[in-house]
Amino acid sequence: MKYSPVLTNPSLSLSSKGSPDSRDRSSLRGVVAFHAVTLACTAAFAAGSVALLCMFIVSGGQTSNGRYLSLQPPSDWPQNTLHHDNRGAFDHIKITDVVKVYEGTGGYHRYGRRALRPNFPTGHGYTDRVDQAWPTGAVWLMSFPNSGTSYTLHSIRELTNTTTATNYGLEGDIKDEDSVPVFKGDAGINGPFLELIPDRTTSLPNLILTKTHCGGFSTSLDPQTYLETPRSFLMDCLSGVRGVRSTTDSNTMEKIRVRYSKDLVKRVVHIIRNPLDNIVARFHLERARFRNMKNDTWLNEYPDDKLGFQKWCKSIDNDKLEKSRWIDTDLVDAFEGVPCHADFFRYVQWHNLAFTVALVDLDVPGLVFHYEDYSTRFVDVTQELMDFLQLKPVAEAPEFIPGKTYGDYYSKEQTQAIAKFIGEFSSELTWQHMIRYFDEDDAASPDTTLKAVGRS
Repeated sequence: MKYSPVLTNPSLSLSSKGSPDSRDRSSLRGVVAFHAVTLACTAAFAAGSVALLCMFIVSGGQTSNGRYLSLQPPSDWPQNTLHHDNRGAFDHIKITDVVKVYEGTGGYHRYGRRALRPNFPTGHGYTDRVDQAWPTGAVWLMSFPNSGTSYTLHSIRELTNTTTATNYGLEGDIKDEDSVPVFKGDAGINGPFLELIPDRTTSLPNLILTKTHCGGFSTSLDPQTYLETPRSFLMDCLSGVRGVRSTTDSNTMEKIRVRYSKDLVKRVVHIIRNPLDNIVARFHLERARFRNMKNDTWLNEYPDDKLGFQKWCKSIDNDKLEKSRWIDTDLVDAFEGVPCHADFFRYVQWHNLAFTVALVDLDVPGLVFHYEDYSTRFVDVTQELMDFLQLKPVAEAPEFIPGKTYGDYYSKEQTQAIAKFIGEFSSELTWQHMIRYFDEDDAASPDTTLKAVGRS
């Protein structure tokens, strides 16, 4: 579950208090009555649907419960509100996807039924709020997919009763609301965004934990989709999606690609998971994706077991990566005997670049911990994380249910080949965090042994 402050919808809201004065209501009825007659005359063949529309219009714009549909945001809405009429100011932003979020025939949409108000630590409204009520910086939660992001965000929300953020505005529980930026003003309009959850009130922390998966993890067969440079990786880390309601179809949310300034990022949390387990978890994610598509043919082709995993590995490996001009012959040789070598390549590349971005491009404080720490030293790692975020616990931590380990999905020879490849491709800092996952026999190649000696 994802929790966030309870917030008012800036663009469309239903209010049970206050209504247009009699003059506005009279002029409104006059205009809409004219349009109602026009529609009725030109669409007589659709009398049933027109009748319903006319009933709504003649009522003065009232819904069945007597409330009015307001098309204007509250006058005291904070500066970082996203309105549909100001999107043109951001010419570099482009619409990349359109998602249907509501299908129905009711008089108003699901998003309008939420009585949403902000929860600032100081003050009950916007007029008396102070700047300290807003986060002053983002703390990136950087993780290769399927390595503990969801639990970490959930844990911080429960432990501290503070909200978290994400680069990806429509991935939370509320998918039919405009994305709400973390930071006020123009600096925040491109993200990151608060993770919204209905019926839960939390406070906004000074430093807000923010999900980003950066880039370079696509399972596409084309290396051009996942080969990254430090600069392209940083740009991916700063990029995300802002959700806005379509101006042409009120039943539709639009996804708009956005990118914010790296100056908003003040700290970095980097999670690492055992590569052997992480790659199998990626296979499970693919199965979940095809299960949602009800693609039984694919699911039967790649069953949820060791044989299915090994078969899937072969399906995503090809010689395109080896033929890339960015891959040297030593690295090509290291691919030998590595199942899912393209995904292990993506895994190591991702962690190499995550360290580079944090230490070089951002030059901000960082905290690195391992997914397995939740199982072996839960209290310590949780306290370290709260201290790093400058937060205090106010409740018990949610139960951590460890993910399964999948060392048995690989043969002994494959595990040794994987250790050799990771040792060859890892940066010095990455290998320092990888060697714990391999026995001395697995890491016995000249390359990995040399690195291990230098990092003990």
